[in-house]
Amino acid sequence: MLRAVLLLGLVLIAVLGVEPWCRQVRRSSRRIGVVLGGAIYLGLVLGLGMHAADSQKMLAHLIMPPGLIWLGLIALVAALVRRRQRGPSLLAAAVLLLYSLGGNVLLGTLGLISLQSELPLVDWTQGEPFDAVLVLGGGTKPQPAPARFGLAGPGDRVLLGARLYRRGRVQTLVCSGRGVPGLSDEDLTEATSVIWQELGVDAAHIERLRTPFNTKQELQALQKLIAERGWRRVGLLSSGYHLPRAMAQARRLGLELVPLRADEFIGPDRLTALSVVPQRGGFARTQAVVWEHLGRALGR
Repeated sequence: MLRAVLLLGLVLIAVLGVEPWCRQVRRSSRRIGVVLGGAIYLGLVLGLGMHAADSQKMLAHLIMPPGLIWLGLIALVAALVRRRQRGPSLLAAAVLLLYSLGGNVLLGTLGLISLQSELPLVDWTQGEPFDAVLVLGGGTKPQPAPARFGLAGPGDRVLLGARLYRRGRVQTLVCSGRGVPGLSDEDLTEATSVIWQELGVDAAHIERLRTPFNTKQELQALQKLIAERGWRRVGLLSSGYHLPRAMAQARRLGLELVPLRADEFIGPDRLTALSVVPQRGGFARTQAVVWEHLGRALGR
């Protein structure tokens, strides 16, 4: 926490010294002193408060697009405050706050952990084997030949499905999903099926639901398949943060499924100087949290 405060102090000192210097293009002793003070402060923070690797990561994050935008917003707030433009400075400060929170890796991670913890962690190695497990689409991506397909960010769900089969915990694996009509007609089930077979899953034990393109349609297709096949114990496998919303939809359809969590998030568990800087990963995780809550509000 102390390092985070030191970093924020560093940024404010540097900006307050650099902004008027750049604006008037005039080197006065006062401005030079402030900038040098900021540089010394930077050296103290990075040299004494962090390991060398951490300081390099910090500088790298600051010069990445999200970091540069963050520094620019801080400079804008500082300039407006110096000019005593109260309304614009408050608006810019609000934008800076939202941007900082939206790109914070710690907050995004805690939001995902909060979602995935709503359901108990099921030990899939114990109990009666599953008649079938539906693995929701979204865990694959196209690759150049000869690989053809690879795992995307949430690809752990695909791998976990194969592990369930290889360990004799499920008889039939069900994959689903396709691109959104009008944007992509890609058959996501083909990629999942190919990867599963390469991992040792028998093609005869793979069921493909090619038409659904969202979770609700996937569950409706599964409902019909359960009625046709007479399956009794069926699992629903997806990313941990998405499972609560998917299970709520399943309950609305009258389906009794066992939630199986993949792509679980852990840490970071504390605020550090590095996590203060908005990052691409922070925005992605925050967006996933907002997306899930928005889906709940819309009943999707």
